[in-house]
Amino acid sequence: MDKLFKRNPKSDFYETHRAEISLYQSAEKHLKKHLKSGALPMKAWKAEKEKLTAEKNRQYSEYNRLKDDVKMFDDVRREVDEIVRINSLDNDRNEQQRKRNKDFER
Repeated sequence: MDKLFKRNPKSDFYETHRAEISLYQSAEKHLKKHLKSGALPMKAWKAEKEKLTAEKNRQYSEYNRLKDDVKMFDDVRREVDEIVRINSLDNDRNEQQRKRNKDFER
């Protein structure tokens, strides 16, 4: 009768943490399968991290340079559009003036 009321703490723990234990076992199996020496290659990972960080920084610098170029080209485009608009207005005014002068001469 005592066995019915006493619970095993290990099985209680396992039941409570079944998902975490399953994930751990799955990760352990995957790592054992893919790691030749059995140890994590920390030096290689740090070297790869440094390499990737340097590449990211280089690309970010290139991005900022290109962003500045795009801003400059956009400013130039706006200025050209403004010049074209002003020239168009001037041409329209000149055309209207010619028409008036021509009508006045008649």
